[in-house]
Order: sequence, then C-alpha cells, then structure tokens
Amino acid sequence: LLYAAAFDTAISRIALIDPCLSYKSIVMNRFYNPALLYNAVAGALKAYDLPGLAASLSPRKLLIVRMTDDNDSCEEAGYDPGDISFIKAAYHYMGADKEVRIINKKPTEGPNSVFRDWIK
Repeated sequence: LLYAAAFDTAISRIALIDPCLSYKSIVMNRFYNPALLYNAVAGALKAYDLPGLAASLSPRKLLIVRMTDDNDSCEEAGYDPGDISFIKAAYHYMGADKEVRIINKKPTEGPNSVFRDWIK
C-alpha cells in the first residue's frame, strides 16, 4: 500500500498495521526475520528507505500502528526514533500535523477507536 500510495494520489488515506518501518533495520542486523524480505525492494536503500516513502505521502492521512523491527517484533521494536521524527517533520513542514498518527504499541482503547479518527 505504501508504494501504491506514493505513485497514486487518488489514495487519500493510508493505514499501515504492523509494518516494518525501515529496510535499514533489516540489513543492519545479522539475524532478522527472513519473511520481511518478501515485501522488500532490491537495491532500495541506495535511493530511499521506507520512512522517506511514508514522509512523501504528506499531507494525506497516514496511520501507522505497531511498527515492527527486523525481527518482526512490535514490543520494544528496535526501530530508529529518527525515522519517526523524519515522517512527523515532513508532515509538519506541509502543515499537516493532524494528518499523521503513529501508535508504537497495540492500542489499549481497541482498534475501532483508532480507525474512527482515521476514517473521518
């Protein structure tokens, strides 16, 4: 969905549930979940990483829930906080701070409350 939205502006809302936040987190670790490579794009890190792709979606609505790291783990994921800051900075630059919501852990209020705001 992230790639489709990057190339098609008709996609106005993007929800990423349990996404791997960056390819960098995969290649920088010797042991990683090989299933993550099924969605990877060969050679992508030479030009971009997933946070840059997500940032390019601004000012469209973006919801990221339960980011995963190189081991496909949500709890205490080893993602780079700079990646999240980069996405938020891009949205801030476009004056779209309210259009991006990033939830690092499983929502305690349940999925309906998370999607209710995103759908509006």
